[in-house]
Amino acid sequence: MKKFLLFGFLFIIGLAVEAQSIEDSFFTKVSYTGAFGTEDWTAGWSNFDPQNTTYATPTVTKGNGDKTYNGGTKITAGETWSGVIKLDGWVYVQNGATLTINPGTVIRGASGACLVVERGGKIMAEGTASSPIVFTSMNAAGNRASNDWAGVIICGKAANNKGADVTIEGGVGATYGGTDDADNSGILKYVRIEFPGYDVDGNGNEINGLTMGSVGNGTTIDHVQVSYSGDDSFEWFGGTVNAKYLIAYSTEDDDFDTDFGFRGHVQFATCVRNPALSDTDGARGFESDNDGSGTEAQPYTSPVFSNVTLYGPSTDNSTNKKHDVGLMLRRNTKLQLYNSVVVGFVKEALQIDGTVTQAGATAGQLKIRNTFLAASTGKFFKPGTTGWAYANYASWFKTDEFKNDTLAPSALNITFPLTITAPDFLPKSGSPVFNASYWYSTSAQTYRLASDDVFSVKNYPNPFSGATTIEVTLKEKSNVRVSVYNMAGILINIIHNSYLTEGTYNFRFDASRFPAGIYYGKIEAGTQSATLKMVAK
Repeated sequence: MKKFLLFGFLFIIGLAVEAQSIEDSFFTKVSYTGAFGTEDWTAGWSNFDPQNTTYATPTVTKGNGDKTYNGGTKITAGETWSGVIKLDGWVYVQNGATLTINPGTVIRGASGACLVVERGGKIMAEGTASSPIVFTSMNAAGNRASNDWAGVIICGKAANNKGADVTIEGGVGATYGGTDDADNSGILKYVRIEFPGYDVDGNGNEINGLTMGSVGNGTTIDHVQVSYSGDDSFEWFGGTVNAKYLIAYSTEDDDFDTDFGFRGHVQFATCVRNPALSDTDGARGFESDNDGSGTEAQPYTSPVFSNVTLYGPSTDNSTNKKHDVGLMLRRNTKLQLYNSVVVGFVKEALQIDGTVTQAGATAGQLKIRNTFLAASTGKFFKPGTTGWAYANYASWFKTDEFKNDTLAPSALNITFPLTITAPDFLPKSGSPVFNASYWYSTSAQTYRLASDDVFSVKNYPNPFSGATTIEVTLKEKSNVRVSVYNMAGILINIIHNSYLTEGTYNFRFDASRFPAGIYYGKIEAGTQSATLKMVAK
């Protein structure tokens, strides 16, 4: 009986880990690896020179200057911010209250200032690409640096593996945790957070750029840039919140840090490391732990990241000389990484630290798939004091079905090292990142016509959930019509109908509003046509 119960317990654990999947409908199924294909999604709303950006003088102050939980300012009802605001002290959005921040609002933080959204509170900060919301320093242009103010903290009611009432790090006194994985803490969209990372007591009790404690997947995190953070740029403590289009720029500590049972999905994320900046205890692209001791506490830290590009510093010119590995996966994390690129870290690209974490990788719980490691030093893996030797890393990472590879940065055919204040993110023609993603390599269907025909077609994924991509490659200028019919032959969607020049184009058929079943895509170019069968699950 005891053996049966143990087996059942392990089976449930397995289900909990496997529930996090790259096939989730959250993910946009693209054909390329890395954060960028042919479109620079950072354009228009991001800022890679915030030190020299002129911001207007605040006309309103929010907060009373007090940096304690008891003495800080409490928002207890609906409140709307707009214009240019000075944030002074610790400001709390309390249970039942909603803080709305209008597009184009600039919030300038005084030393140590922090905005905390408590459990049950909401922040509705929905900027636009042309009018992002900016949290930045009170200091003048040319006189700004990491740690000028504290940052943004959001606490929610989703589960973590430390308890139902956990005090968030940073000393602000707010708590997080619960059982509602669908909890909604609001919206952060088209938001920049610049020069945060305050050390509260001088003993390393620091506040990150954006801290998320048990934030639920009812919350929207979309197009957020954290720049010059004195601690981590993004840190998740448990929770299930999903996020897309994240930029970590000139971070002193870690760019993306996951702990305490975080199980969300993240797609399209990049970090740009600054060779002149690093923390004192190791600055990494990813740092992921199940908890501080690597226990079996559940839920496991098991997020799924896809389409990430980590740009290392290429050299270490920082005072602390602590630029470290690109991916530090340790302490029993079950993180999954797909379709990604890690380039130019001055030590190694990957460390899976400890025998417990390595056992999870061997068992298929920790995953790295369709990912390129590009190391300037030629050192791709960092063995620990125990566990895998270098050869074990290489054998695991290059397992055939994982479709990973190691190469020199120059072979990626991307711009590297980056110009820090004006990065060029788009891969060049012929880069191996194109047509290398998990979805493309596992489910692309190719429809080739005769060699003298005008076009060829690929379709992926197929079968699919939610949406599928129809990729058309033209040999010459032609009118292109892409249309979709149901099984009865009834036209349901014209996706495209106009002239295109030679090249490759991606068209997306979103079937989420249609019933599951078989659909037919018809592609016409000039006098030629092709029909493909698409199965919506």
